[in-house]
Amino acid sequence: MEEKDQKTLRKHTESILLSMLTFATERRFLQHVSSNDYQDWRDVSDRLSHDSEQVLGFGISTGKKIIAVGEDRDNEYMQSGKLLNPDEIVYALGQDIYADPLQVYLFSILEEYGRYVRRLVKGGDFEITDYWHKGVRSSMDADSADDIREARNGIGGQLGIPSRGLSDELMAGMIRLKKSRNRVAHGVDAHIVEELDIQGYVQQREARLSFEEALDVVAGLILQIYYSASGDRAPMTLYPFEDFEAQYG
Repeated sequence: MEEKDQKTLRKHTESILLSMLTFATERRFLQHVSSNDYQDWRDVSDRLSHDSEQVLGFGISTGKKIIAVGEDRDNEYMQSGKLLNPDEIVYALGQDIYADPLQVYLFSILEEYGRYVRRLVKGGDFEITDYWHKGVRSSMDADSADDIREARNGIGGQLGIPSRGLSDELMAGMIRLKKSRNRVAHGVDAHIVEELDIQGYVQQREARLSFEEALDVVAGLILQIYYSASGDRAPMTLYPFEDFEAQYG
């Protein structure tokens, strides 16, 4: 890779990783605050009940014109100002309600990064459906050396990078991440019970990655793809906040 392209890719890589690190830290902070409130949820409920700004819920109420086309269409189907009893929603405190959609979010970041690298390395345009990770299938086993090797060769070939730069650990992580993401994005859990006994269903549910696990896999893959594609050997040190302990200096 030419030096100009290497610098461009490094800047793009650092920007994406810093954005992910900032988001992950902000999420952890909000979880910490929420967890502290959750320890005294009755107080939270009482406080919200007497708050001048009531807790409002979302609802849907369609009119007869909802399916009509044109100016007569009824656009008031989304009701976003419905009064809500705080006792009905305080359960959300301390819950990781965003864990599943955030896996789709992280996978999308990785997916778009791979597209960027492929365009830079191979040149030209690619169909939006020509996924660079299509060699990683949901049917693969993250504990299978053959499947890991196939996933590595598939990604390396699609991106035009040396596959030897992609570790077994992160290829196994990519297999798990794609399985987990597909269950969220494509609603596999909605019908999986028809195909598995209850024990198998529970095992499939537990196979989902946590946000931290998904973050680790995505960040690691972005780094390995970058170094494999660019040939850069300079270390990368990123921290989006003030470094009080001088660990990242």
